[in-house]
Amino acid sequence: MHDLDRDTSEWDQLWGFGRENALRSGVEANDHLKKFWLTAVPSQNVAPNVLDIACGNGVLARYIDQSEFIQKSGGEYTGVDSAQIKPPDSSSFKFLKPTFCSNRNIEDVQFNSDQFNVVISQFGFEYCEKETTIALIARWLRADGHVVFVAHSETSAITLESKQILEQLRILEESALIPLLYRLFERLEAMYLSNEAQDERAELLRQRVNATCSNLEEIAGYMHESRFLIATMGLLLSLLAPERAHIPPSVRKDNLFKLSTNLQHQQTRLKQQFECALSEEDIAFMKTMWSEYKFADICFETLVRDDEELGVVLRARKLA
Repeated sequence: MHDLDRDTSEWDQLWGFGRENALRSGVEANDHLKKFWLTAVPSQNVAPNVLDIACGNGVLARYIDQSEFIQKSGGEYTGVDSAQIKPPDSSSFKFLKPTFCSNRNIEDVQFNSDQFNVVISQFGFEYCEKETTIALIARWLRADGHVVFVAHSETSAITLESKQILEQLRILEESALIPLLYRLFERLEAMYLSNEAQDERAELLRQRVNATCSNLEEIAGYMHESRFLIATMGLLLSLLAPERAHIPPSVRKDNLFKLSTNLQHQQTRLKQQFECALSEEDIAFMKTMWSEYKFADICFETLVRDDEELGVVLRARKLA
């Protein structure tokens, strides 16, 4: 993770669901990234030994396992992530021999000098302490070994979407809709236990919820992109839907708490992603760093899908 924030609890929660990719399933960017990785790593004269930084649940291991250069000679793979990951079983890979290291910061692991001939990362290197990590890669990578990273950039569509969602989460938080709903469910729970049919306090809370939602809908109408806010409001209000009236208020209150917790986790992950996205200054600094550690063919290029920027690609080769 980024050197300013080593708390991985939000990522623990994400990977705990068993997802291989941090991006949502069905997002077209996933297919484009897969196509990129199938041919991204240069062919090796020997069986590759691959290090994956911030591997998550092993999405790059899956891609590499399907790539042509691995199918020719097989290879070894080591994935390291600072979060509690839930990677697939090694028996599910056809050509790659994978090892996954969970709850380990890349800056703290120990590998042999010249152990790897390929180092890769997808949306992970930018979270690391960059100067330390580059120095370690220079030690672990064999002569003529390759580095291939895809990183979040400040101008990518993913980063811009994160900014939009963060703004919508801020608006939702300031509206106090979730605390209002929680108080309403508390009151409905008290009524449920006492067999009360009507309650003035509950009705007042319902009115405040409705007024808050009207205000949020008005705000959403002025926003360039408000799908996340509208969808989240719909999800929250679905707990009050007539078809859920048979569910005890205590259960719906618990569901609201879980939804709120998930939103907080998502907000933290998006903040980390947004703050760690590479700027032009970051890229200029890293060009200098890679050069100082005797790397050549250093290249930063934009990864684009249908005129939409997905991130920045870093390539470098270690000199003999």
